[in-house]
Amino acid sequence: MTKRLVHLLVALGLVAGALAGAVVPAGAQPPGPEVPGKNAIFFPYIPNGVDIEEGNGPWYGVIAVQNLEDRAVDIEIISAAGDSITTATLNPHASKTFSADALGIEDEAAGAVYVAAECDETGTARITRQDASRDVALLPGWDGNIGTIKITQDGTTYDPFEDGQGDYLLEVFGGDDGVDVIWFFEAGENEGQAIGDHPAIGTEYTITYQLRDPICPRIGGIEKHASVDLSSAGRTSSDTVAVTGYTALPLSDLALSRGLPADSTLDDVLGETGQWNWAFPIVQTNNGWNSVIHVTNFSEVDSCGITVTFYQSPSGSSDPSLGSFTTLLDAGEMVDIDLLAEGFPTGVNEWVGQAWVSADCAIAATVDRLKDEEDMALTLIPQPRVDTGTYAKYGPLVFENFNGWNTGITMANL
Repeated sequence: MTKRLVHLLVALGLVAGALAGAVVPAGAQPPGPEVPGKNAIFFPYIPNGVDIEEGNGPWYGVIAVQNLEDRAVDIEIISAAGDSITTATLNPHASKTFSADALGIEDEAAGAVYVAAECDETGTARITRQDASRDVALLPGWDGNIGTIKITQDGTTYDPFEDGQGDYLLEVFGGDDGVDVIWFFEAGENEGQAIGDHPAIGTEYTITYQLRDPICPRIGGIEKHASVDLSSAGRTSSDTVAVTGYTALPLSDLALSRGLPADSTLDDVLGETGQWNWAFPIVQTNNGWNSVIHVTNFSEVDSCGITVTFYQSPSGSSDPSLGSFTTLLDAGEMVDIDLLAEGFPTGVNEWVGQAWVSADCAIAATVDRLKDEEDMALTLIPQPRVDTGTYAKYGPLVFENFNGWNTGITMANL
């Protein structure tokens, strides 16, 4: 019997963009919340003193980027058009906040950026000198080429023994996972004699080596925007009327939206062409709400075709659509799609549905759901539409009548 896979997309109405997701291909482990972060994250919409919809604003945004590793990492912030904006170093598990001004976004406008963490091409091992002729050195990820190994200690460089000169010999073991570092001759007329200089017994020295594949550190991030200017640290104040935000879209989601492997590299994802597919499980113009979708072209491709197709709940893609919005975006450009301005029905219990976003270049998007009369704002991120596998969605925070907060859950069959 053939089993039809049903793809469920879940969004929490009041926990905007907070769902961690996993797409599980056959025979693979999901990149779920137990494996957080990628080395590149995307922020499709950051306002800097601009109305999100006519008369609603101005809104100001900040982003915060966190290092998820136990070691320091270097990051670069890059505009949607691919221009470097700034760089920074993040200490282990530290975060830094960047205002829209610091990101070079013009006043009374909105912009988009992505953040990439520098991948390591070399590995490092700290070895303690043993009271023996050789030391065992495990080198995770080593490319197996002894010519890439360098040994140093406090500014001193030790040289491999060649043509009768040098300080040590290397002997590979363990299927290219490590080497023995030999400091004393172990046979022949020089047995027991030092090959050359060597670190003192009990001291540590450093081995650097070339990796088979780059190791890319993990980073995470959030965007926050408020209806009054935020501090440079992103803090609100008693003057703040409404605040919202979203979790940065990870590189793996962009890859999955194109049908690429979740572990695809940044260059592979942004350089790819073809069909890119996203879905928002809920957009609405009923009961005083409006929805404004922001789509940004992060590729290097000009004249990228964007199509947003709308389906009224409870119907879906197998039913007639309400209509669609189409446009072309050059590299780095953004478009805002205001549903009320596009003529969507309004009123009590009127239009609620889904928005499916497709493009022929690498895009990312968010949607702001706004209810002016209540000064409410909720921001959602889309989910990649994937044709194979199953979805697992995680809601890390939900409310039930907690200090006036509640939670709504929307599911869409993709």
